[in-house]
Amino acid sequence: MNKLIELIKYSFFGVITTAINLILFAILKEIGVYYILANTIAYFIAVVINYIFNVRFVFNENQDQDKIEKNMQFIKFIGLRIVSLGVDNACFFVLVSILTLPVYLSRVGLSIVIIMATYIINKFFVFNKRR
Repeated sequence: MNKLIELIKYSFFGVITTAINLILFAILKEIGVYYILANTIAYFIAVVINYIFNVRFVFNENQDQDKIEKNMQFIKFIGLRIVSLGVDNACFFVLVSILTLPVYLSRVGLSIVIIMATYIINKFFVFNKRR
């Protein structure tokens, strides 16, 4: 039951941060920012918000963790997201610039895939409570 509640919370906050990401992306793209740069900026802002949500509301991280443990967790989270952004931008470029798919449809589709993949990695690598 706890795993289901965790998944529901992750999904809920994931929808919020994905909406923030997509709205920021659309605003940046509409004011003329190159779509890959717009994606990168929106992604980083959403990642910071998502980290806060994950720590406080989803994975119920212990506030008594020492600074080194919290810093390592943050480094793993950011490292995962940098890799995720690289994969995301590469796939986004292929979909839009090579396969000429619509930019917004590609952005939404990739967001869904990234959310599912990062949940699994966050659960078992970043916020893993087993030591």
